[in-house]
Amino acid sequence: MGASIVDRSRATWANSRESARIGLSDFTHGRKWRSELVEVGTMEIIDRDKTCGWILSCECLDALMLRMGDLEERLERAEVAAIIAERAEKAHYASGDEAARDIAAAFDERYGEWLEDLDAGER
Repeated sequence: MGASIVDRSRATWANSRESARIGLSDFTHGRKWRSELVEVGTMEIIDRDKTCGWILSCECLDALMLRMGDLEERLERAEVAAIIAERAEKAHYASGDEAARDIAAAFDERYGEWLEDLDAGER
């Protein structure tokens, strides 16, 4: 992810915390907010004393979506790394006589199941 995307994402976040505010009636009836939105990127729409919505410029929305995609990708990589690390701790690799004993034990343990499967296939 490029530095400019991170910078734009941070700017979007900062603007949302210190955003320009516009009243709901001014938003619905006026057009002045459009030029201000281009400048600030994020605007809070308020109705009386409560926030009723947010509006983002296309550039801010693009930066936000790219940032979310990057975070999702990082999360996926972290989850895969955790799965691999967990499996590595549980893995037991044997060689030589130890491997031969393990293979023979696994065969003996499953031999009956294999015979049942073979018998079922003949019927």
